[in-house]
Amino acid sequence: MLSVSNSTLGGNSGIEGGGIYSDRGTVSVSNSTLVDNWGRDYGGGIYSNGGALSVSNSTLVGNSSRNNGGGIYSNDGTLSVTNSTL
Repeated sequence: MLSVSNSTLGGNSGIEGGGIYSDRGTVSVSNSTLVDNWGRDYGGGIYSNGGALSVSNSTLVGNSSRNNGGGIYSNDGTLSVTNSTL
């Protein structure tokens, strides 16, 4: 399990998931900011494949990807977003 709280992740890049990459894991993001991250293929801010992703009280802004999911890319898993700005 990955838990990110009260944090800022900015200016990062990757093939998938510039800010956070998760493959079949459980991720919780709370009270955090993901800004200006780049995912070359998918998920500029967050890439989640086949797991559980929860985002609460957070801001994802200025994230981008070449294909899908500038802010969040979630595939074949569960996604919950509450009280957040994308």
